[in-house]
Amino acid sequence: DLAKGLLAEAMARNLLLLTCGTYGQVVRIIPPLVTTEEEVDLALGIMGDALDTIGA
Repeated sequence: DLAKGLLAEAMARNLLLLTCGTYGQVVRIIPPLVTTEEEVDLALGIMGDALDTIGA
């Protein structure tokens, strides 16, 4: 399952994501309102690396 794999890889890189949806197929990103542009870039980079690792 891609969503669970992404969550596991992101967690290994210290990025917390959540799943939702009837079958847990949706990945939720819930940043705080005070998130900086640099933090967003870092999080997206981590997600990209995690997706590469799981082969998505």
